Amino acid sequence: MADFHYLIVGGGMTADAAVRGIRMKDSDGSIGLISREHHPPYNRPPLSKGLWKGDPLDGIWRNTSAERAEVLLDREAVRVDPEAHAA
Repeated sequence: MADFHYLIVGGGMTADAAVRGIRMKDSDGSIGLISREHHPPYNRPPLSKGLWKGDPLDGIWRNTSAERAEVLLDREAVRVDPEAHAA
């Protein structure tokens, strides 16, 4: 796995918010986001309501990659070693 200044485990809306929060404080640090999901972060409430109403799904994506985060999908962190700075 690549080396990152920041590693986020999880791929939901909170993970996307963490990426954006890091970018507000550190515009250059590398960010990795590991997610078991098959899709990048998306807005979950609008997705479910949009499905009920028949709205297009194009507007649900949070565009996390635009913040220069490497989004690693279909991956699972099975161990985190803070001493070694490794996952």
